[in-house]
Amino acid sequence: MVRRAKVVLKCFSPLSDPGNHGSDPFTTLQVAPFQSENNSIWIGYHDQPSRKYLGVFPSFDEVIGRCQRNALAGGANAAFPRFVTEPRQRSGIVSDPDRPGRYLKHVCCAGCQNLGSDCEKLTLDFLPVATNNSKYRKVFLVEYRFYLRGEQMVALLLHASQGRYCFQKTDGTLSRVLAMDSKHRCLNPLAHDSEENSDTSSLTQFDCVEDEDTTDVRNRYKILEIMTTDQYIRLVNRLVCLYDPVNATSHKNK
Repeated sequence: MVRRAKVVLKCFSPLSDPGNHGSDPFTTLQVAPFQSENNSIWIGYHDQPSRKYLGVFPSFDEVIGRCQRNALAGGANAAFPRFVTEPRQRSGIVSDPDRPGRYLKHVCCAGCQNLGSDCEKLTLDFLPVATNNSKYRKVFLVEYRFYLRGEQMVALLLHASQGRYCFQKTDGTLSRVLAMDSKHRCLNPLAHDSEENSDTSSLTQFDCVEDEDTTDVRNRYKILEIMTTDQYIRLVNRLVCLYDPVNATSHKNK
């Protein structure tokens, strides 16, 4: 029996701006979100749909065109961008009162570490894409809009299971560690079972772009907080032995 590793969900806000999901145009992000996966999760310009993010990712217009071709081709809906058919309103999806034919769903970041009831409420938009074929006359892209350096950007998600929406990557896979949740399970344990303990897929059809530094200082301090005094002393002694064995021996003899 293969033991499945535990995956810790991560907040998709930048490490340099923790807790900021880019939803407020007045506190716009200055650094791209998605941390360790910012070279594989698709990002586009919402208000400039013909513009390519970093000059590398497909533009929003190109993504919509791909969606139309994927829907026309039928098949397993496994190629980027992956779409949904008519949203089911009984699953918490509601009609957009300001835009007929559009739908909304309220979610929160699945990896936020807030343990209170003040988790930021975010919104997913269901963008209709016309296909006009016999199988799908209309499909929807699930988009999350956020603000980066004053620009309104967009990323795509797909429902994985039980109210969890995972960010889409340019190779057609879904992130296992960056997601949104409609059931606010981010207020409960942060981990869930998975067959993998890391997400290693990357760009497959586009040039690689520079990764953001993924060293999460918050996790380091969290480990120290849960250690007992004796555990901390043993850890310090081990480090001393490792880096200064001479002084460590003399200190132990005393």
